[in-house]
Amino acid sequence: MAEEYAAALAKSGAALKSQDVASSIWDATGERKPLPDTACELLTPAQTGATAADRIALVRAELEKAGATALAVTGLDCVGWLLNLRARDLPCTPLAVAYALVTREACTLFLADGRLNAEDTATLAASGVTVRGYTELVDAVHALPADEVFLVDEKATNYDLYTALTAHKTVAGADPIFALKGIKNPTELENIRECHVRDGVAVVRFQMDLEKAMANGETLYETDIETMLQKRRAEMPGYFEDSFSTIAAYGTNAAMMHYHAEGDVNSKIEPKGFLLVDNGGQYDCGTTDITRTYPVGPLTDNERRYYTWVLQSHIDMARAVFLDYCTGFALDTFARGPVWAHKINYRCGTGHGVGFISGVHEGPQSLRPNNPVIFKPGMTITDEPGIYETDEVGIRIENELECIDLGENQVPGALESVTDHNETVKKSLELRGIKIKVKELPIPVAFAAAFEGEIIRKADMHTEYWSGKNATAELVLMRDPSEIEDHKITVDGPELDEIPVGSKISLSYIVEVAGKNMQSDFESVMERKIHSFLNCIEGVMHTGQRDMIRIRVSKADFEAGFRFRHIGEVLYAKIKSEFDTVVDKCQVKIVVDEAKNKELRAMANEVFNRRDDRLRSMTDESVPVFYTCIMCQAFSPSHVCIVTPERLGLCGAVSWLDAKATNFAAFRLNPVI
Repeated sequence: MAEEYAAALAKSGAALKSQDVASSIWDATGERKPLPDTACELLTPAQTGATAADRIALVRAELEKAGATALAVTGLDCVGWLLNLRARDLPCTPLAVAYALVTREACTLFLADGRLNAEDTATLAASGVTVRGYTELVDAVHALPADEVFLVDEKATNYDLYTALTAHKTVAGADPIFALKGIKNPTELENIRECHVRDGVAVVRFQMDLEKAMANGETLYETDIETMLQKRRAEMPGYFEDSFSTIAAYGTNAAMMHYHAEGDVNSKIEPKGFLLVDNGGQYDCGTTDITRTYPVGPLTDNERRYYTWVLQSHIDMARAVFLDYCTGFALDTFARGPVWAHKINYRCGTGHGVGFISGVHEGPQSLRPNNPVIFKPGMTITDEPGIYETDEVGIRIENELECIDLGENQVPGALESVTDHNETVKKSLELRGIKIKVKELPIPVAFAAAFEGEIIRKADMHTEYWSGKNATAELVLMRDPSEIEDHKITVDGPELDEIPVGSKISLSYIVEVAGKNMQSDFESVMERKIHSFLNCIEGVMHTGQRDMIRIRVSKADFEAGFRFRHIGEVLYAKIKSEFDTVVDKCQVKIVVDEAKNKELRAMANEVFNRRDDRLRSMTDESVPVFYTCIMCQAFSPSHVCIVTPERLGLCGAVSWLDAKATNFAAFRLNPVI
């Protein structure tokens, strides 16, 4: 670009000249502020997953690919990434005003004197980094041999430095650090997830404060929102500042995408319509950017429709599965589809990259119509579609997404051979993850939620299976897929028609499951559902769990043809349908033998004890999150339990591990809490 200007000026007999014209003006006024000199610090490898030496090596490898031997690093975010250097020189962006110079043999940091302590200076020295004064970069470039080959991005280099660089050999190209830092390593990603947990807690607490204030009729203005959020973030470990000034826009103000309330421009939040809040935090484990549009009162039909369309757009982007050549331009259309369908568009991109304890806006990736960068695993991106209707409403929903690799673009095991042709269809379905759901249960009586709570009186009872009199147990166990024959149901012992009416006998059942996504923590979640599954059978009553259960089967059921194997059919069908995303295979064994059930109960109690011991070893202080349980809302609509390691749900049936398993499975398990 400088050469283009020089050529254009030459036609008129003019020339470019590097000259500082601003300093004399500043000096005359005496109002020039000094360069920022906040204390600098180095992030640790536990935070960034890499030392300065590791990252310098990556840069040198990229320079070699480009045919260059040296790089002047001028972007503050690039210097920060390269050397793990952070400071507070800029508001909301924890970076230092500094340069760096990388060659094949050396790396130099250019930073004002006294800003780095002796320990951090020694840490950099151990990575081969020397420190010089901030203003010495151009002199250092001039001092390098003439055959040094610099990688130069004209558009990102000031003319004075460009003149020094072009005194050497040059290769045109972008600073490779932009692309390198756009892909987060596993340590950074793990820390980013932790950061979002902390920030999520703060944002939820803020939402509770907002809802309480509105319900109490308190007077709130847009500028109050930032203070409320900062208060809650300050409670979170590792938070040190916002990642940008909060955008709190009420009502029609939100139609201006980056509206900022201050001074006289500060609307009162009325108990109607929407409040859009876009904000983020800087933590010692990452940087966040989140937007929520809160209903603060009754909504119009248009507001409801617009919000629904934005949410659909947001979800479509979050669920997008794409091939490894897709750019930000291609992916941007995933989000726009639901709003385009209604002839609406938003005049901005859908998302941007986010720095790691750095700038909240970071490239090179983004979701916008003109972005050519191909998305790669490890990239993070915001997902923030919106609708902005002038003088009516503005709605935006924003989360941060991680780009992950789902594997090869083909059916896993596509070349796997099957010698038993009777198994071909079953194997094909298994490899493709296709599940067959049982629509009609093969049992001779009705099955519906309406039968839950049905009481089977003694006079109507055919048989009873009660742990108070006999050995009983119900257990779900995870197995290897090779150990399970799908839909195998066995009855070990006499069938129901071999047992005298009125008998009280021993009964146990083991449900064995397998699946690619199955985890042992899900076993107890599935066990919890057995109570509901069996109570939905007409004429069957079930109470209790684990080895303390009571089951009654009615005479009417027996006369209709109900037998033990039908319990197995119900458990198989419901486990496979309600937990279909984690259960690929299931078999059920029903034991009707007192001696065998005593052994089975002892084995089951060992499993239960291991689960309980694991939970007993945990304290409320040892875990980062608690969970809420709403299982009882079927009969207590406003009730919510807080479940912690030291506090079960009030029913006594939901432990912290149960809640964690269901929460972790999110969209994989049909949640019971």
